[in-house]
Amino acid sequence: MKVWYDARMLDFSGIGTQVQHTLAELFQRTDPETVPVGNAATVRRFFPEFEGRVVEFDAPIYSIKEQIRFPSPEKGAILHIPHYAAPVRLLSRSVVVVHDLIHLQSDEFAAPHFRMYARTLLNRVAAKAAAIVTVSNYTRDCLLERYPQAADRTTVIHNGIDHSLFYPATGKEMAQFRKRYDLPEQYMLCVGIGKRHKNVDFLIRALAPLWKNSGTAGKKAALLPLVIGGTGGTLPDYVQQAVNESGVQSHIIVMPRLEEQELRPLYSAASCLLMPSLLEGFGFPVAEAMACGTPVLSSNRASLPEIGENAALYFDPTDEEDLRAKLMELLKRPALADRMAMQGVKRAARFTWEEHVDLLTAVYRRLSG
Repeated sequence: MKVWYDARMLDFSGIGTQVQHTLAELFQRTDPETVPVGNAATVRRFFPEFEGRVVEFDAPIYSIKEQIRFPSPEKGAILHIPHYAAPVRLLSRSVVVVHDLIHLQSDEFAAPHFRMYARTLLNRVAAKAAAIVTVSNYTRDCLLERYPQAADRTTVIHNGIDHSLFYPATGKEMAQFRKRYDLPEQYMLCVGIGKRHKNVDFLIRALAPLWKNSGTAGKKAALLPLVIGGTGGTLPDYVQQAVNESGVQSHIIVMPRLEEQELRPLYSAASCLLMPSLLEGFGFPVAEAMACGTPVLSSNRASLPEIGENAALYFDPTDEEDLRAKLMELLKRPALADRMAMQGVKRAARFTWEEHVDLLTAVYRRLSG
């Protein structure tokens, strides 16, 4: 088999994580033969030991140029497109990954040109793609609710996580990390907050009464600040507005941009991960935190209960009181937190890039068949 893989999103967050790890796994295998399509310098920066051919193509994602000029693979080769923005004229030869339908679901992308582009491309993908891969059953259900004609060509393949990076840090590693960034002994953690559907403004409003409450019920939470990571040191406007309006600036710690290897002690040292998102196709932070032995308190929406299963504690991400009650239950019951940590490590072990690529390769074989 030969697969041409669209590698233009290597440098992206989110989807880029899947592209990096999927390519890394594919490059270790002789079957299929994988030919990346994108910027050769970028491919070789990520994979310095890769000596194979790179098909140069630099058209931006979501551009007219990518539709008109995307290179055609040689006869018999499969084209792998890691996002729904696929070249329509090549769909009959393509495996297209649909991570989520956020561009159709979130108010943040309600502008007519966003909606029209996403609706048009997803409609074509659903009708014409040789195969479609979704990263969760939730995304598959959302896709087929709109495009039932794609049912027999759609396969669920969960993402993996990097288990060489995400596993419980030692006490010494956590202590050094806290000292390096002047963090307290205990803190709550929230990461990946850039878009409004991440719902972090709700989280701030829900936590504010606990921080301000001097009574017994709020005492434990009042001692724990919220550490926010993944922002590069600057809060998004919608989160900063909630912080200012709630008057809780002294309880928020914004992390600078961290090196990849620092994510493990960031997760491991946290008393819990808070994941208030309304829309997620997969939810990497849930799996990563669980792998690091950190209890997860998560929204009960979208794919998150599918990823966390019984290893996480869930709340209604529109009900502040529900979040506060679940948080206090977790913080006041060390035995519960310990049990969740153990269950989380076990659950996270289920998500590997090796299995992801095994299942992906099975899709390739079926098409080559």
